[in-house]
Amino acid sequence: MNNYQFKRAILVIMDSVGIGAMKDAAKFGDKLSYNTLGNIAKKKKGIQLPNLESLGLGSLTRVQGVKAQVPQNGFAVKLLEKSNGKDTSTGHWEIAGIHVKEKFSYFPEGFPQEMIDRFIKENNLPGILCNQPASGTEVLKKLGEESIKTGKPIVYTSADSVFQIAAHEDHFGLEKLYALCESARKLCDEYGIIRVIARPFSGKSKKDFARTANRKDYSIAVPGKLVFDYLAEKNILTHTVGKISNIYNHQGIHSNVKSVDNNDGVNKLLELMQKEKQGLLMINLVDFDQNFGHRRDVNGYHKCLEDFDQRLVEIMQALDEDDLLILTADHGNDPTAHGTDHTREAVPMLCYSKRYQDGKILKDVSGFMGIGATIYEALTGETIAFGKSLLHKAKVSEYQDVNLFTPYTIIDKKKRKQKLSKKEITWFIEGLAKGYVADYQMTALLMAIWINGMDTEETAYLTDAMLYSGKSLDFKALNCIDKHSTGGVGDKTSFILAPIAAAAGVMVPMIAGRGLGHTGGTVDKIEAIDGFKTDISLKEFETRVREDNIAMIGQTGDIAPADKKIYSLRDVTATVDSIPLITASIMSKKLAEGTSGLVIDLKCGNGAFMKTLPDAEKLAHSLMNTAARMGKNAVSLITNMNQPLGNMIGNSLEIIESIDVLRGKGPKDIADLSIELAGAMIYLGGVTKTYSAGVAKAKEMVKSGKAFAKFKELIKNQGGNLAQVENPWSLPVATERYDVVAPSNSYIKGYETELLGFLCGDLGGGRKVATDKINFGVGFEVFKKVGDKVKKGETILTIYHDADQMEIVKNIERRILNEVLTFSTKPVKKPQLVIKRLTKWANN
Repeated sequence: MNNYQFKRAILVIMDSVGIGAMKDAAKFGDKLSYNTLGNIAKKKKGIQLPNLESLGLGSLTRVQGVKAQVPQNGFAVKLLEKSNGKDTSTGHWEIAGIHVKEKFSYFPEGFPQEMIDRFIKENNLPGILCNQPASGTEVLKKLGEESIKTGKPIVYTSADSVFQIAAHEDHFGLEKLYALCESARKLCDEYGIIRVIARPFSGKSKKDFARTANRKDYSIAVPGKLVFDYLAEKNILTHTVGKISNIYNHQGIHSNVKSVDNNDGVNKLLELMQKEKQGLLMINLVDFDQNFGHRRDVNGYHKCLEDFDQRLVEIMQALDEDDLLILTADHGNDPTAHGTDHTREAVPMLCYSKRYQDGKILKDVSGFMGIGATIYEALTGETIAFGKSLLHKAKVSEYQDVNLFTPYTIIDKKKRKQKLSKKEITWFIEGLAKGYVADYQMTALLMAIWINGMDTEETAYLTDAMLYSGKSLDFKALNCIDKHSTGGVGDKTSFILAPIAAAAGVMVPMIAGRGLGHTGGTVDKIEAIDGFKTDISLKEFETRVREDNIAMIGQTGDIAPADKKIYSLRDVTATVDSIPLITASIMSKKLAEGTSGLVIDLKCGNGAFMKTLPDAEKLAHSLMNTAARMGKNAVSLITNMNQPLGNMIGNSLEIIESIDVLRGKGPKDIADLSIELAGAMIYLGGVTKTYSAGVAKAKEMVKSGKAFAKFKELIKNQGGNLAQVENPWSLPVATERYDVVAPSNSYIKGYETELLGFLCGDLGGGRKVATDKINFGVGFEVFKKVGDKVKKGETILTIYHDADQMEIVKNIERRILNEVLTFSTKPVKKPQLVIKRLTKWANN
């Protein structure tokens, strides 16, 4: 197999998704301002198409809401139709290699009477209704009942070269309608009409008449050989979904599967991709054109585009290493244009493959035939006489069967400080998810990455592989924002800021993790509340977020499942503090949440994974650039973790302190930070126009009691015991207390915060191995922070422990006084909590 050859090509035709009028549009009765995609987005003040955006769609035409970006794994190009038309057949035929020069017959005033008379006589009909250009849905309302009563079929046309026959499936009969269309096909050949379409409908009256899925197209004979014919000569088969086979009069097509609508079509395509591992797979997504373009339904078209973009992820995930995906269109159908006809527009050609090593935006190309030529070369390794293949325009990796990969070779490559390719990383992560890469092999790669690092591209490949290992949500809302903390000791801000932001009108979908290294886990802490469930279904999670603005879920097998495995391995193998691994872990989950933005609390200091400010800034930019790459806005606060945050450390204890803050009490540091982070979410979500107004709004939510009410709503909705929320000291808290006191009069100079986190783990407040059970009740209460003055014998910290843990407690006391705490006889300046604030907008 040569460098430009693939085993399979998947061609998706987004029916009528044009990207701007061609220069000769006036010859076809169109304006130069027509632009199907651009005008829909403009009318709706934006459109969210992140997956099409990643393939370069926004670089081909201005689309509000779709960023102009170069695709990473393929190329994007605008194609200009050569054929003399703007309809389905000329567009599809040109895609398959035929330049249609002659203009077919159009009947904007209705068909000639002699033609209609022959049609009636040859089919022994009582007559026909309509014989005018008409909307398919409107004509049913107007004439459907009369058609049933009289037995007369409805014959109508459009600005296309088409002879359409509508009749009731039950009263007229489906087979009778098909026979009528076959007769009409012979007649239409004489008049140069491209298609005859059977339009069966059902329903009892004009109030509920609807066209059924039993539409059937009868095309004029295709005027020449198609790319399918040339492929068949090489024993390469073409399989189609939807109305494709009818458009080509079944020429050169091996098999066809019918579909009801776009969603059904995508489902059928995915089934076909599982079954047919070679050849050409082709689908036409007709809903854009049939249901919304012709009906001039901007809202419906807009939603249909966004819905397909979500399904596109599934198609991309189903691609094999040696697949080529092409997305295109056959013409335009601007729903903002006058009339009901197609519009003469250029179309996109978006090419993607896992084998592409880079991406390009190409100059405009004349002729849709480049698509057929590209497919032919992709599947045969040879060029073809018609069109010009664009396959070589982006750099393709040398072909290598994925079975040649082994975990050993990939681990060894990273061990030797060599760069891993996208396909190597994807193969390894897929292998972990599917079970042919073992946990111990993943652990070895994690350590190699920890030691030798990853560059920006490798980090992006790892993030994408982990993201696409599972399902993704998409709330399609500007005000859908989440927060992530990189983890610290006593960090419980999630329980405070999420209800604040939700009460202010921000949608907050929280996909949380368990303990990692010396830090506590959000899921572990919230599960201290009896009955609280973090294992709710994705459907329930999405419903709760949409209805209540807030929900919390533990990482499931559906959301970034590869990260779930890797996360637990990093926790127990000392590979947590790696910028590439942290970036991929955080962003694979956060991108899967479907938010429009992310607020990051990036901890810096001896209790954080990032010990120094340069490292913290490097991680912040890595996270924010990854967010921006996927169209998400981000705010990052670099915050001080050279001492515990708040006073409480431990699962139940931190929930108690969170409730105090929500009630307007609690330590100043945790309260101030939570309010600022919530304010950033409120601002990023568009609830307020400025950052400071967002913070003010957050304060108002606490003061009014709305934030605490929202927290209680969260607990109730997910099965938690509200009595424990009202009386937080009824949570499981260890019965024994032990005070660690100051050895002399002095000032607190510093904490070894990371060690304090591990000491909490010694009590059972964290995990040493993945299977350890959490003790909710143990932990520490800190009374003195850096800069505070202490007297000899004064309590610095209280240890909450079980009765049988005194030996552990005494050891912890010794280590706190000798290793965790440092003292000074001179006053010590109190540290600044927020060190730096950074913002990254996706469109900058």
